[in-house]
Amino acid sequence: HLFECADERKISCLIAGNTVADVETTQEIQSIVVASSSFSITIGAETSSVIHLGDSIMKVEEKLNTFGKIGVGKISVTCPSCAGDTISSGDTILLHFMSHRGDIPPVDVSDPGAIVNEVIGGNSQFVVGRSSYSTIISGLTSVKDWYVRIFAYNGIGGGRPGMAWPSPMRLFAVAPQPPENVHVEVESSRSLRLSWDRPISIGGVDLSSFIIEYDTIPSFKSRNGSPLGRFTPTEVECDTSVGLVLQSFPANVDP
Repeated sequence: HLFECADERKISCLIAGNTVADVETTQEIQSIVVASSSFSITIGAETSSVIHLGDSIMKVEEKLNTFGKIGVGKISVTCPSCAGDTISSGDTILLHFMSHRGDIPPVDVSDPGAIVNEVIGGNSQFVVGRSSYSTIISGLTSVKDWYVRIFAYNGIGGGRPGMAWPSPMRLFAVAPQPPENVHVEVESSRSLRLSWDRPISIGGVDLSSFIIEYDTIPSFKSRNGSPLGRFTPTEVECDTSVGLVLQSFPANVDP
């Protein structure tokens, strides 16, 4: 059950029987409407053997389970529209990604006449307990494609590798994504308290500062097309562990 709170500061909260979170892992399912010729399927940087009209469902599944570098795991194939156990033009085959947790980009089919659709988007369940492992691989160049795999190791030895997805990855730097969980509240009669979390992706380059704008209208154009106020604190000044900035309004621009 979830807590229901009557105020933003979460002071008055109680467990309500009707407030229930339904969280579960959903496996990705994609469909392919078969056209009139043989085709191959590409996922990431790997391409399957050619799938022919007349191949059995078991044979198609066998060809799709030869991927070894992209980490999608087992793929189960079904064909509710097939007249028998073989695929024909116009049939719709379903790819069930049984191992990979989370969303998978649409597969690429070599036959341009084939139609690919996402039937069910994959969703990875949040697991309470041990946090996800993570590490940073540094010192790479941005002019190459990179593949990543990882082995688990214990006193007996190393296990089979797990391939990182998506793959391959090419390094590049872009602008950061929007800050997360942006929240503002009244601090006093002349100031607001603004808080936020770091963006999910900072664009491949360390954050240097934040640009904070405030205005009396939502278009932020009340001063000749510009916001009423604007300032640029550094990340250090904002203290990313708290994500807090206080800004008092000057008397001549007090909204």
